[in-house]
Amino acid sequence: MSREPACSYLVLTPSEDLAIELHKLLGGSTFWIPVMGFREVEGWRNSLLRALRRCPVLGITSPRGAELLARAPEVLEAAERVYAVGPQTARVLVEMAGVKPVVPSSGYSVSSMLKEAEAAGERCIVLARSKAGLGKGVEGVGLRVLEEAVYEPVIRREMLEEAARLKVDVAILTSGEIARMYCRALEKGGGGAGGYVAIGVSTALAASSCPPRPLCVPSSARREELARAALALCRLLKSG
Repeated sequence: MSREPACSYLVLTPSEDLAIELHKLLGGSTFWIPVMGFREVEGWRNSLLRALRRCPVLGITSPRGAELLARAPEVLEAAERVYAVGPQTARVLVEMAGVKPVVPSSGYSVSSMLKEAEAAGERCIVLARSKAGLGKGVEGVGLRVLEEAVYEPVIRREMLEEAARLKVDVAILTSGEIARMYCRALEKGGGGAGGYVAIGVSTALAASSCPPRPLCVPSSARREELARAALALCRLLKSG
């Protein structure tokens, strides 16, 4: 890492664990600003249990959802099979609940997970997800999809404004909702990044509303891949 050009990085994620790991991998000046928090949807456990009685296959779309379900073993036990979007969500389930889910091999999105489940012969699936994500990524699949909101995002306005004021070389955007909020905040001017790293296609599309800058979408959501993408973008920016 010592031979890498000195860059500054802004990590926009609610996960302190992810931010710490990226700081270790990136070095340099790494700023973590949790612009989004979460609150549980009232009664989500009972809603999920009712849904799983109709369809015993569970799909978990985010690490935040995995954390909540890890604290609700009765819900996980009610599922015959569990699918997860991305390696971070899977890791939370393994480490916190001892559950090894099926992870799609073709990408890290809700649509990839649904296609994986359909290919495996599932007839229906219950998605445990953010309230803000309801209906997104479920079109065009041949299995029945039941959606249940287990949490909803809460925007931390002061932190969002702080992130928008900060001038950095690379901003790492970890979700479509975070990317949209960050881009809107940048409209006021004063800060911004020289380039963006986006986790997944949906996040990259959301980042298109930011000021036009080089954009890198890593091949997976693994922390090492995120760090490699950020370092590669740093080199590109410094060489120009």
